[in-house]
Amino acid sequence: GAPAKNTLHRITTAATMMVPTVIVWVAGPLTTMMLAALIAWLLTFIAPPFIIWIKQINTCRGTEFGTEGGVAAQGLALALAFEDSEAAIAGMVTTTNIIQSKQMRDWRIREKIYSRNRIFSCGSEAQNGINDTAAVNALNGDGTAAVFVDMLVEHGLLQYSGAGKCYVTGELVVYVNCCLKVMGYGPNDYVDAASITNSWMHLVLSNPVLVEFILEIICSSCKYGRIGQEVTKDTPKMCSAYVVAAARIRKTARSLAAAIKNQDPAAIKQEDVDAVNSLRTQLKTMIDSLVPDLLATYDKEALDARWAAIEDALRKQRDVATPAFLQQLQNCPKPVSLAVALRPASFRPSKPLPAPKVLIVHNVTDADLVLKRSTVLDTIGSKAMALTAAALAEGFGDVGKLPDHEAPLSVLDQAILWLQPGRSTPRSLVCSRSGTIAAIDPKTHEVLFRTDRLDSGHPFIDAAYITRHALDAEASGAYRDLRQLADAAKDALLVAAAEEASSLKAHARDVEQRLDEAYASGDCPKVVVFLGA
Repeated sequence: GAPAKNTLHRITTAATMMVPTVIVWVAGPLTTMMLAALIAWLLTFIAPPFIIWIKQINTCRGTEFGTEGGVAAQGLALALAFEDSEAAIAGMVTTTNIIQSKQMRDWRIREKIYSRNRIFSCGSEAQNGINDTAAVNALNGDGTAAVFVDMLVEHGLLQYSGAGKCYVTGELVVYVNCCLKVMGYGPNDYVDAASITNSWMHLVLSNPVLVEFILEIICSSCKYGRIGQEVTKDTPKMCSAYVVAAARIRKTARSLAAAIKNQDPAAIKQEDVDAVNSLRTQLKTMIDSLVPDLLATYDKEALDARWAAIEDALRKQRDVATPAFLQQLQNCPKPVSLAVALRPASFRPSKPLPAPKVLIVHNVTDADLVLKRSTVLDTIGSKAMALTAAALAEGFGDVGKLPDHEAPLSVLDQAILWLQPGRSTPRSLVCSRSGTIAAIDPKTHEVLFRTDRLDSGHPFIDAAYITRHALDAEASGAYRDLRQLADAAKDALLVAAAEEASSLKAHARDVEQRLDEAYASGDCPKVVVFLGA
């Protein structure tokens, strides 16, 4: 039977602990004492307090493939996880399809494993939250979590601890890190479950054949649109190279892992040490010979340039183009129709992007842009709220239904974010998705002014397309759901809005008091103020 929930919090409360270093040695032959220390070190991954180890540095850009240690780690992970190349290819594709499924996206949202501007994210940082939460929920009967955890267990990324009655760090993670350690690599090169699964996704998406087998992409690389797929085009030979490299080192890597695993720390003999040293030397020589060619498959210069261009375009859209558009909208002397066409939130990576849906509201004036929590019931009736509710729903595939995780105040918060740019937020446009917002003349149907952030594959749409395809956001099921929620909980909504406003004011007073104290004490240069609530 499943253990009580209160016994499982140890997984997450200890999840960010650093792995203890029992002993440090320079690259070279191990002694009997060093091998015993290595075995003690590997046990820290799976012994009390029963943690799922999480690496302190995470990335969702595939940068593991750009360092010698990262190359060694990912090659070892493929060699130790799978019996042969066919199993490696099938395992990476299956892993990608499970992580990218709508079921997992909806599960992440139910479990609140996201920040709103990364609601579609599966990068390694978000993936860590998925892994440890799923490990807890699977033991408590969560079917979706169980499917995901079964996959992680199958690949050695998690394992069940009878002693802790919970899931702990998997043997694949443990022995990849052990092999790295004995070969002289440092903690920055170690892997966790998330960095492995995230790297497998990068390999699959970068392969022109394997990408055909990916059913859908829900995470289109954080807030950047379709860029995740585009970035992998700079590394088209990487997947094949790593599968071949793993095949070459598989026998030796598995022999080394087995030689370490089978040791009794209290009964280590010199021949045991000699065997480990011999295998360690063989594996290091093999990996050293493969590293240059594997590094060559990762075009760091091209990737850095692409990411720099992506982030520069995002900043310009957020800090310049969107504020300029909203200023035009506020100063427009006549009512306009406001149309939004956003990139699809999911797509087949081997196919062109689906045609964008266009959402529209009519007779928009500057008054519709004034959104206040203090007058939340009146604000719900705003055209901006109708447009935001419909855009959120469309991102989940159905403009006719507001997503279950959304509520009046959460929709209001997101409407405020895109209508008040310049705040500390990485968003631009609506709901962090790329696309187009246009002000349309209600009589001539011409575009009066517009702003675009078009990720690769997202088409430029004109006034004729908007006229033909626009859906009235105020008539959408999502906006109807929003109004019904607000009507059903008027009193509670007013109380919640008042409490939130009071909390913000209290925080502002606290910041003001701290600043006053800092100025009075003369320590102002040492003060860092976080203005977010």
